[in-house]
Amino acid sequence: MSPKDRRDRLFRKNKPTFRLIEILDGEQYGKDMGYLWAAYKAGSFKMATGFDEAKFAAEIERLCSEAKVWMAEDKNKSFKSGAGPVAMLVTLHNGLIVEPRAVHFKWASNKNIVRVVVGFLNMLRYSKKTGICMVKSNKEDSRFFQKMKGFDVLHYMGKPSESEFLFSVRGRGSD
Repeated sequence: MSPKDRRDRLFRKNKPTFRLIEILDGEQYGKDMGYLWAAYKAGSFKMATGFDEAKFAAEIERLCSEAKVWMAEDKNKSFKSGAGPVAMLVTLHNGLIVEPRAVHFKWASNKNIVRVVVGFLNMLRYSKKTGICMVKSNKEDSRFFQKMKGFDVLHYMGKPSESEFLFSVRGRGSD
């Protein structure tokens, strides 16, 4: 099966959607901040525990000022409507080099995780603002990223250190 056939099969009925996060809705925090707070309370973030809402909001605002922060929405049984936010994706830019990082929410299924990663990397790959998309992984997650080769959205590059693995894909900006 070709990589395009695998992607088509994964996104048979619909694709996850990606949008830049909206922190403020007028004078108050928007619904995205509510989802992020719920994900934090569920233990999705690898950050210090014991934040109150104000300190957490300040940390998210700081993150949004340093990088592009995206919300990934996909179909999920945890939502009454059948779909909702399942991950927060952060892209760090250095010229045309893009480094994506993901925080998958506790309620995201394994299928949600695969769909979000493949969909987001494919979106970055076809962006003219991406020259090279580089993903660093630890040893535990490297198997997952090795499987992304089957979808043609990442390729193994090597080990920059003993505990890190580097994967990349060329974007349209490198042409």
